[in-house]
Amino acid sequence: MKIGLYAKLAVDGIRKNRKLYVPYILTGIGMVTMFFIISFLSGSQAVNALKGGSNIIQTLGIGAYVIALFSALFLFYANAFLMRRRKKEFGLYNIIGMSKKNIAKIIFIENIYLYLLSVVGGVFLGTVLSKAAELSIIRIMHGTVDYSFSFSFEPIRLSLGFFAVIYVLLLLNSLRQIKLTSPAELLHSEKAGEKTPKANWLLGVLGLVVLGVAYVLAITAKSPIDALMLFLIAVILVILATYMLFISGSVTLCHLLKKNKKYYYQTKHFVSVSQMMFRMKRGGAGLASICILATMVLVMMASSASLYFGSEDALHSRYPYDIESIAVFPSPEDFQQSKANIDRIVEQTAENNRIHVTKQVHIGYASVSGMMKSNYIELDSSAVNNAVSFKDLCTFCFFELEDYNRLTGNHLTLEHGESYVYFFRNRAKDLSALNFSDLTTLTVKGKIEPFFVPGDTAVSVVDCCFCVVKDFSDIKPIQSLTYDGEAPLLEYKYETGFNTDTAEEIQIETAKQMKKAFESAYSEKDDKISIHTSSLAAEREDFYGTFGGVFFLGIMLSLVFLFATVMIIYYKQISEGYEDAGRFEIMQKIGMTKREIKKSINSQMMTVFFAPVLMAALHLAAAFPAIRKILLLFNLTHLGILLITTAVTVVAFFLFYAVVYKITSNEYYRIVSGMKDD
Repeated sequence: MKIGLYAKLAVDGIRKNRKLYVPYILTGIGMVTMFFIISFLSGSQAVNALKGGSNIIQTLGIGAYVIALFSALFLFYANAFLMRRRKKEFGLYNIIGMSKKNIAKIIFIENIYLYLLSVVGGVFLGTVLSKAAELSIIRIMHGTVDYSFSFSFEPIRLSLGFFAVIYVLLLLNSLRQIKLTSPAELLHSEKAGEKTPKANWLLGVLGLVVLGVAYVLAITAKSPIDALMLFLIAVILVILATYMLFISGSVTLCHLLKKNKKYYYQTKHFVSVSQMMFRMKRGGAGLASICILATMVLVMMASSASLYFGSEDALHSRYPYDIESIAVFPSPEDFQQSKANIDRIVEQTAENNRIHVTKQVHIGYASVSGMMKSNYIELDSSAVNNAVSFKDLCTFCFFELEDYNRLTGNHLTLEHGESYVYFFRNRAKDLSALNFSDLTTLTVKGKIEPFFVPGDTAVSVVDCCFCVVKDFSDIKPIQSLTYDGEAPLLEYKYETGFNTDTAEEIQIETAKQMKKAFESAYSEKDDKISIHTSSLAAEREDFYGTFGGVFFLGIMLSLVFLFATVMIIYYKQISEGYEDAGRFEIMQKIGMTKREIKKSINSQMMTVFFAPVLMAALHLAAAFPAIRKILLLFNLTHLGILLITTAVTVVAFFLFYAVVYKITSNEYYRIVSGMKDD
């Protein structure tokens, strides 16, 4: 046979099965497009030039490999469906005298066409959309937009290479199936049905237990670190449980519906339940896959959107004042001697730049970190530095009573050895005393409301306890502890900050001048004293760069999972439509009308089709406490933002899912009712 005939047969095979191949090609184009865009952005000079751009470049580079991996998995799923549909055609070729070697050549040429269509279409769309994506991420990161167009061969090379490997693997898998299948099996593989499965109660109960364990892990995690460590375990358990429940639960549901005579012996239910029973083992796995992908989309979209829209709140938590300075001293003597000078430098610099101060704070405190077990705190530098888990690690900030009363307007009183406490992450509730390595013990007189949270504490993964003491003499015994015999374990800090309505450019310049003034006043005198000055306006770009990049990557990965979800739903409906077409044809011959067919189809769809998205919403609800705690690591403390973005994401996905349901159910109806394509 000439190569031209193979090419003609390959084209005819794709054309005649266009209902199957068009979505497959579009999926391939979509995957290549997203891979191209991410690859382009990971090498973009415009993105790299942004403040924080190097971090985004690295994140996007990893994201490109993630997209390539999932693209391979999803295309393998679609290719397996295509091969199942085409085996009868290949079996006929084999029967009329065409060898498996000839069939392999047809498949080889088909794969070349599919690869070229996907890559050329994807690279073209990626090139067209890459500048729009670049402008979008720059706007998200609050950068300066540059409309000049740049072109790079690197994304093209990567797209051609990665997807060439994927399509070669798809080809090898297809050839393996043809080689290992006999002509008779090829002819009848499409009609190879399943026996009526029995309800597997054990698998269902095990699935419920596994799902319960996963939910408990997600809901009961006490700290952000616990939530982060347990979340991956919970995800794996949820995936396993979802497959168990859908495979066993769908079969059990069909058996229960069959036993319900009032329901089962209605025309619209009788046919649908009977047909579902014969494919629920495979169908259950498909529904589970849809559920898991839907959950991924919901979690990723809700989390990334919350991070982005909550970034301003997170920024203000980290930098509570427009301009702030934090000085760190090794001893209380340096601390006391320097406070007045620091205040003078801050006030003088602000006055020189005509800064209008609207709110100001200055406060001193001491801090130390230790391993906390119940009410005993081990202040050992080696134990702190070598801590495997942050679970027991806690930072203690000590404030003098006079400063506390000045800041809050309260009039509390304390004796030496007494303390009021507040735990930032609510770790401890009923402590009567705090024992610091048997050096000093503070009796807890009562709890207080939060009154001041340093920016670095707000974003720390470590828990923090704020202790109000009569004065710093109560913690003097701790001063003897050092890091490896050198720097003291207990640090004294003086923080001053203010808000202003002056222009941001002046704020940034003022912070720079303040930094130079501090360096001039202290760097030459004592290198053990450090002062860090920052401005909210200067830090905003870097902050938005990080959060904007995560948001953009989250959107792109969500689109990948949406592609996969639609593809699985579509192929599931098409596959079941072709399987049911013969059965409905028989039903029509014995008197079943098309109206009754449509009612039966709607009954079947409504019975199982919305189960995955409802289960996905349940998974999201169970994961919500863990997601919230994990987002605390990114300093997203605004619960309202997370609730709103999650609700909007769920509603939007439900609407999208309903549209997909409508389109695919219509396609299913056209197949089973015998309607021909134009």
